Amino acid sequence: FAPTLTWSMTSPSHGASSSDTTPQVSGTASTSVASISLYGTADCSVLSFRGSATSVAGSFTISAFTLATNGLQPFFYIAAPTSSENPNTACTGTGLSYTLDTGAPSAVTSWSLNPSTGSTSSVTSPTLSGASDENTSVVAAYTASDCNSGSIGSATVASGIFAITSSALTAGAKTFYYTIADSLGNARACTSTAMSITIDTTAPNAVTGWAMSPTSGVTTSVSSPTISGSSDENGAFVNLYTAADCGSGGVGSGTVNGGVFSITTSTVADGTVVFRYRIADTAANSTACATTGLTLTVDARAPAFSYAYPNPTYTKNVVITPNTITSTVGPIDSFSVSPSLPVGMVLNTSIGAIT
Repeated sequence: FAPTLTWSMTSPSHGASSSDTTPQVSGTASTSVASISLYGTADCSVLSFRGSATSVAGSFTISAFTLATNGLQPFFYIAAPTSSENPNTACTGTGLSYTLDTGAPSAVTSWSLNPSTGSTSSVTSPTLSGASDENTSVVAAYTASDCNSGSIGSATVASGIFAITSSALTAGAKTFYYTIADSLGNARACTSTAMSITIDTTAPNAVTGWAMSPTSGVTTSVSSPTISGSSDENGAFVNLYTAADCGSGGVGSGTVNGGVFSITTSTVADGTVVFRYRIADTAANSTACATTGLTLTVDARAPAFSYAYPNPTYTKNVVITPNTITSTVGPIDSFSVSPSLPVGMVLNTSIGAIT
């Protein structure tokens, strides 16, 4: 009895690695073959029996019993003849094998989150990254603890690392979970990344209780006023500007502490100044540019003036021509002279004229 057999693997393919625990072996046999029994060891031990088939019109397919042990899976056979005469029960190799791998990938390591885990942020699409020893595996991230919903993105492990930029998330506290599946379809159960973030996309309320020293609306030589106010956003940053769009002209900033803040501005130029502001919370949500309702006219220039007769000569008992002044810095509030003028000469302290 010398059967003629040709072999092939239907699923998975010969030499492949697969998670398929019920492979299929098929082929053709000479008409002298009545049945074929498949085994997993070279001695065709009963304990390694994989399945059998009866040749039909010279062809056959054997679906192996469910395999339980990972590793190389070779196939051997015994062919029974159509006649009981001269039976040949030799165990013979098929030349076929595959590698069974049903092991789930190892857990992801070196997790990191941007913005950082535990923070509050206005970023709605954070980036999760990590490391894995399973190149080509796919890591999928979720916000649901069972990973059955809340999918936010996935990435393929390459050179031992991956990064997932999530889809846009709604505001609120988010905890992240993941699954990892290798190229054979073996998947790790839903696992926590041990990372979380609170997403806050709401801008702070407007500042209230604005006040300024010197008082708003006055003309003063103080070029660095102190501005204060109140906010219900502790930890928020208040930024002051003199530009109408708050795009430039920054003159100071302060942090809300205990519901209040106080900012002494940098030096502002002479002239009428209108102060505007933005307030941004710790999640970087900011209000639009808004007015504080505070104004100040700054005049830090020293008085400067000249007399009509800068070097006059006066004669006693002779009426003099009034010596008047011209101011080069605008109105001057009052004048004084030292030492005192001689008897008979008078300084007008309002306009500075000497008569």
